[in-house]
Amino acid sequence: MVPLDALDDANVLLRAPAFCPGEARACADLLSAVDPERTALLGVSPTRSPDQWLSAVADRLPALPGTVWLVDVGEGRRTAAAEGPVRRRRGDVDVTVATVPNPGNLTDLGVELTRGLDAVTGAEGPTDAVMCFESAGTLYHHADDRTVYQFFHELTERVAAADVRAHYHVTRGAMDERVERHLLLLFDTVVTVAEDGGVSVDRR
Repeated sequence: MVPLDALDDANVLLRAPAFCPGEARACADLLSAVDPERTALLGVSPTRSPDQWLSAVADRLPALPGTVWLVDVGEGRRTAAAEGPVRRRRGDVDVTVATVPNPGNLTDLGVELTRGLDAVTGAEGPTDAVMCFESAGTLYHHADDRTVYQFFHELTERVAAADVRAHYHVTRGAMDERVERHLLLLFDTVVTVAEDGGVSVDRR
């Protein structure tokens, strides 16, 4: 099996049971090949606040990349969305938070992700870029299956074109099997974490 920190595929689907500690370890392995001084991180968080997401990722890595762009998705964040992306410092890390209040508005989410991809791959920025899309499967709770599939189809193509290494978290068993099989077709590699923490890698 190819070690997770050696995978260089553009789009990796990370499947794990709910509340499985092995998911965080797999996420860390997928991100651990990055050099914090040369890498920018694009994150998508439909379930955590920006501070919660940053703390979770910081716990997984020896150090956060110096540049982080986070797309914060969820209800109750409308004021922040109206103000546009907010830039702030977290220690030595330059963090920009863009907000999409409605997780069902995949057009707005796509716009913010395109903006984030442009930011983390900019000519004046770091030389490498990675993306961590947490709880990607939750989008199926807010939009119909075809719309979500088309969203991920377009996003994975943009990620590959931008030369970004991305992984997307989904909870095993949380979506219809037919929908999940359809989604799997979009990814270069599928990483599956078992209940006991064992990991399998299926490269397409």
